[in-house]
Amino acid sequence: MIHCSPVIKNNPDLTRETLNNIFINYGFVECHTMRVFIELVCDATLGVCELAYIRDKTEECLRTHDNKSHYFTELRKVVMDIDYILTSQR
Repeated sequence: MIHCSPVIKNNPDLTRETLNNIFINYGFVECHTMRVFIELVCDATLGVCELAYIRDKTEECLRTHDNKSHYFTELRKVVMDIDYILTSQR
């Protein structure tokens, strides 16, 4: 279980803007859902719970669509970066 804390270390690669710019490149429903979530739910600083949701949705997108091509590299990196941040918060 994840303890939801609004305070996390800032990561310039995982801001609302950078994540939105990544997800806008993909036409999948999961990516659109994450863009709406980022726009309507997330504060300027992403918290642990927000990052966990974004990671889980990105993993769902990859499970459904990833054919291991270079096209999905940015989405795979999002998952790895969020996993790193979440594990360092424990």
